[in-house]
Amino acid sequence: MNFQQKNVTMFHAAAGVIAVAALIGLGRSILAPTTIASCTTRYPNATSFNLERNGTPLTAEDLLARLGSAGVGVLGNVEVMRPRDSRIPAAMKISLRPGHGAAADANAGVSFPWHPRSLQNQRAACLSYYVFLFSEFDFQNGGVLPGIEGHAPQGTDRFTAQIAWRQGGQLAANVMTRENGEPTIVRYDAPGYTIPRGQWTKVDQEIVLNTPGKDDGALRVWLDNWLAIEKKDVSYREKSEVGLSGVAANIFYGAPDAPIAPSADAKVHLSPFEVSWN
Repeated sequence: MNFQQKNVTMFHAAAGVIAVAALIGLGRSILAPTTIASCTTRYPNATSFNLERNGTPLTAEDLLARLGSAGVGVLGNVEVMRPRDSRIPAAMKISLRPGHGAAADANAGVSFPWHPRSLQNQRAACLSYYVFLFSEFDFQNGGVLPGIEGHAPQGTDRFTAQIAWRQGGQLAANVMTRENGEPTIVRYDAPGYTIPRGQWTKVDQEIVLNTPGKDDGALRVWLDNWLAIEKKDVSYREKSEVGLSGVAANIFYGAPDAPIAPSADAKVHLSPFEVSWN
């Protein structure tokens, strides 16, 4: 092989290395976590829904006393326990119980609002919590987890951006709006992202309200710091008086407008919720 042939061979070898490196870089860019940091790192002010008092876990009666008549399913389906994970000093163990009929279905999980005053007059907020599902947890045809909600001080106009799972545990979000008494639900799926079982998983949700009458609101959901859902054309409200109010702590099988009772007992563990804002 002469000098020129050697140069040509070395050139092709170098080009091959560059091409492989480029493909590896492309693969890493696809698989690497998003460059958009979780909202928990970008919102400096925060408050938590505490599950302890003076270091002692609250009872279901304590929670119900705090929530009043707004707490559905709390007494029969919630127990505050201490997980083995050191990151989570206390958590709610929520039972999703089988039942029959509308009343039983509504109580086959838990539903209550948490409305920190700090969120009033905010245009954007971040919700964060950990969820644990046992390895035998049956996803059935879907269910819901806590999400951010908002409402008008007067009237029935409101929205709920519920974290959800689909069949097989695929992560999703349901945005339900109610304008002048008319409900609308838009469902957003996260293909390729499933809520794992047998481990604590971090869920972060960011809501940026839209300009009234425009589809320029934002919805983002992270699963263990991976951006799974990002929508920048969401309409949460038609009127300026609809604002952020807090967390819709709904945990049950089905959808926000159609609870479904499970066929057998199931358990969902949830850490204290944290909401943050700028």
